Amino acid sequence: MLGPGFIGGPSKLPVLLQAVDQDFEAFFEREIRYRRALRYPPLVGLVQVLIHDRERLQAEAWAAANENNPHSAKKALGQR
Repeated sequence: MLGPGFIGGPSKLPVLLQAVDQDFEAFFEREIRYRRALRYPPLVGLVQVLIHDRERLQAEAWAAANENNPHSAKKALGQR
Protein backbone atom coordinates (compact mmCIF):
# COMPACT_ATOMS: atom_id res chain seq x y z
CA MET A 1 0.00 0.00 0.00
CA LEU A 2 1.04 3.57 -0.48
CA GLY A 3 2.36 5.09 2.70
CA PRO A 4 1.30 8.16 4.63
CA GLY A 5 3.89 10.27 2.78
CA PHE A 6 1.30 10.74 0.06
CA ILE A 7 -1.24 13.52 0.42
CA GLY A 8 -4.26 12.14 2.21
CA GLY A 9 -2.48 9.02 3.43
CA PRO A 10 -2.76 5.60 1.83
CA SER A 11 -4.39 5.46 -1.58
CA LYS A 12 -7.72 3.78 -2.05
CA LEU A 13 -7.60 4.00 -5.85
CA PRO A 14 -7.64 0.45 -7.22
CA VAL A 15 -5.34 1.33 -10.11
CA LEU A 16 -2.66 2.61 -7.72
CA LEU A 17 -3.01 -0.38 -5.43
CA GLN A 18 -2.67 -2.70 -8.42
CA ALA A 19 0.46 -0.83 -9.54
CA VAL A 20 2.04 -1.05 -6.10
CA ASP A 21 1.18 -4.75 -5.86
CA GLN A 22 2.33 -5.24 -9.47
CA ASP A 23 -0.96 -6.97 -10.17
CA PHE A 24 -0.85 -6.74 -13.96
CA GLU A 25 -3.78 -9.08 -14.56
CA ALA A 26 -6.18 -7.11 -12.35
CA PHE A 27 -4.95 -3.83 -13.85
CA PHE A 28 -5.39 -5.14 -17.40
CA GLU A 29 -8.90 -6.50 -16.76
CA ARG A 30 -10.03 -3.22 -15.20
CA GLU A 31 -8.39 -1.07 -17.88
CA ILE A 32 -9.65 -3.12 -20.82
CA ARG A 33 -13.23 -2.84 -19.51
CA TYR A 34 -12.91 0.97 -19.44
CA ARG A 35 -11.35 1.07 -22.88
CA ARG A 36 -14.03 -1.18 -24.37
CA ALA A 37 -16.86 0.84 -22.78
CA LEU A 38 -15.40 4.20 -23.84
CA ARG A 39 -14.25 2.94 -27.25
CA TYR A 40 -10.58 3.77 -26.63
CA PRO A 41 -7.57 2.18 -28.32
CA PRO A 42 -6.50 -0.52 -28.76
CA LEU A 43 -10.10 -1.70 -29.21
CA VAL A 44 -10.94 0.98 -31.74
CA GLY A 45 -8.95 3.23 -34.02
CA LEU A 46 -9.09 6.95 -33.45
CA VAL A 47 -8.56 9.53 -36.13
CA GLN A 48 -8.79 13.28 -36.17
CA VAL A 49 -10.02 14.79 -39.40
CA LEU A 50 -9.27 18.46 -39.98
CA ILE A 51 -11.33 20.10 -42.68
CA HIS A 52 -9.92 23.16 -44.38
CA ASP A 53 -11.48 25.23 -47.12
CA ARG A 54 -10.99 28.80 -48.20
CA GLU A 55 -14.72 29.16 -47.69
CA ARG A 56 -15.41 28.55 -44.02
CA LEU A 57 -19.10 27.83 -44.63
CA GLN A 58 -18.18 25.15 -47.20
CA ALA A 59 -15.91 23.41 -44.67
CA GLU A 60 -18.58 23.62 -41.97
CA ALA A 61 -21.21 22.21 -44.33
CA TRP A 62 -19.00 19.25 -45.30
CA ALA A 63 -18.18 18.56 -41.66
CA ALA A 64 -21.82 18.70 -40.60
CA ALA A 65 -22.94 16.45 -43.45
CA ASN A 66 -20.29 13.84 -42.66
CA GLU A 67 -19.81 13.98 -38.88
CA ASN A 68 -21.44 10.59 -38.24
CA ASN A 69 -20.20 8.82 -41.34
CA PRO A 70 -16.89 7.00 -40.76
CA HIS A 71 -16.66 6.15 -44.48
CA SER A 72 -16.49 9.85 -45.33
CA ALA A 73 -13.42 10.23 -43.14
CA LYS A 74 -11.75 7.34 -44.98
CA LYS A 75 -12.60 8.95 -48.31
CA ALA A 76 -11.14 12.27 -47.18
CA LEU A 77 -7.95 10.50 -46.16
CA GLY A 78 -7.69 8.70 -49.49
CA GLN A 79 -8.55 5.24 -48.16
CA ARG A 80 -11.04 2.85 -49.72
